[in-house]
Amino acid sequence: MERTVKQKGKGTKIEWTFSGKTGMVVTNEHWLIRRLDKYSDDPESDWARHDDDENGNAVYTFKKGMVSLRCKSRTMTDEQKKAISERLKAARESK
Repeated sequence: MERTVKQKGKGTKIEWTFSGKTGMVVTNEHWLIRRLDKYSDDPESDWARHDDDENGNAVYTFKKGMVSLRCKSRTMTDEQKKAISERLKAARESK
């Protein structure tokens, strides 16, 4: 995987493409490095550590399915739930 992430200072970058099968994490945060090192040390893991980049950041690759993004769950009123239900029902019937 080509290293395209340039990072200076404290932080973490997570990068993947829609068509690719792997992603990349570049970090210099010690708590995350310790955790990812545990994953990458496991031979059955989908994580792998590579040589540190020129800025001293740890570089890891992973199978794209290992990361999920979740948003905060929202609270809906009964009226909102009913409106969404009706909208989805209409969409299913229009197919």
